[in-house]
Amino acid sequence: MVRRGGCIINPEPIKRGDRDGVNDSREIREHLGITQETSIDHEGRIEYLETRDLTAFAFISVEEGSTQQNVSGDFELVTAWADDEVGHNMIASSIHHAIDAYISGTYHISFQASFSGSPNIEFEFELWVNGISDNHGCHRKLGSGGDIGSCSFTILRYLDPGDRIQVYVKGSTSTNITVQDAQLVAHRVGD
Repeated sequence: MVRRGGCIINPEPIKRGDRDGVNDSREIREHLGITQETSIDHEGRIEYLETRDLTAFAFISVEEGSTQQNVSGDFELVTAWADDEVGHNMIASSIHHAIDAYISGTYHISFQASFSGSPNIEFEFELWVNGISDNHGCHRKLGSGGDIGSCSFTILRYLDPGDRIQVYVKGSTSTNITVQDAQLVAHRVGD
């Protein structure tokens, strides 16, 4: 058994190394996502520092969406998301139209959408964090009826555990929008 974060974990059986179990503890730590670094202190003793995996990523998406969403001159939550994609140390939820962070750090966040809507309407998409506009986004004006436009943005932003990121949209007037393909991606890139 291994103690991790105050819990005792009994990992799945791991094949023994070639040297009669010499590698067992290293293999168990790797299996649990724990890395170990060593250094020599000022008295010549070996010091061990264990760290945990701080990788975090997730994304939500929609492919070939066909549901119209009413938008107005005020921002509305984009609700077209249909797929939760695999995440690691984050939660992706198409039901909540959001990605939630579990680890603090700087995240690379990107959004892309292709969409259709009424002609001569300017659409604006924005990143929101915890229900508040982050003032980062993109604009696109559709020319004539039947046009499909694209809009995207990328940002590096610090997130704390529990922070929720979402995308909101508004039109220059009240209208409908159909998000046909879209992705919202978050990936932790540093502290």
